[in-house]
Amino acid sequence: MKTLKRIIFFACLLWTAMPAVAADEKVSASFNKEKAVIGDIVEYKVRVELAQNAYLNAKQAAVFNDFELRSIKTEKISSVPNVYEIIFELASYKLGKLLIEPTAVFYFNPDGTNNLFFTPYGEIEIEGIVKDDQDSVKDIKPPKKLPLGFLYFSAVALSIVLLILLAFLIYRDIVAAAKKPVPIDPQKAALEALDESLKLKGKDLRAFYYSMSEILRGYVAHKYQCPALEMTSSEFFEEIKKYLPADIPSAEIKEYLKVFNLARYAAFFPDEAENEKNFNLTKTLLENL
Repeated sequence: MKTLKRIIFFACLLWTAMPAVAADEKVSASFNKEKAVIGDIVEYKVRVELAQNAYLNAKQAAVFNDFELRSIKTEKISSVPNVYEIIFELASYKLGKLLIEPTAVFYFNPDGTNNLFFTPYGEIEIEGIVKDDQDSVKDIKPPKKLPLGFLYFSAVALSIVLLILLAFLIYRDIVAAAKKPVPIDPQKAALEALDESLKLKGKDLRAFYYSMSEILRGYVAHKYQCPALEMTSSEFFEEIKKYLPADIPSAEIKEYLKVFNLARYAAFFPDEAENEKNFNLTKTLLENL
């Protein structure tokens, strides 16, 4: 009985693998830009030539490490040869030269059976918004030689100026210590900033969601000493999941972060009820994390 089961298993495996072995797709890939700034949408275009009368499955799913997948678009370019183009819209949250690893794309053979091919490897460089200023360092010219008498009087004058400056700084520190404000509570500051962000809701919805996300990430980064502002949505979810109260479902937070990404980078505009819900959830997280 065991032998029969093994024969059936290997026969099924061989039957499934045969179309992939016999496939003769011609696949190529390109980017719409050589470099991108972190958070920009990058189009990763994959062009494939399939066998005649084969057709691409319109519903595809893909996962790319270090990238958030915004959308997948498929279009038939020509019938003879049978060419399709797939555009993956990606947004990166990491810096440097990032590797796009192959992902499976499914299609139907002319006889209606399923088949697949893998996208090629790709590499793109992601830069930060702030760059180093290469002209900020200048050569320093050597000082001119001055007569000894001039140096003596200059040193005396400079000493007097420094003493006056020192006395002023001591006086300023004494006055400042007397008027020293109470240290700001980070949680209170974050909640006040969140209330202030409501002004953006009616003017710029994307700026409103971006502001809420930055306030929450900045608070988590300060409280738990982690690089929350540099994390992807998935990494940020895993970080705050450790500190979530038991009465806040983690699934709800995961969906909440997904809506934030769509509102910030995609052509998606949540309705008023969704905006109110996400604002209140952000406030709840600031109060409980």
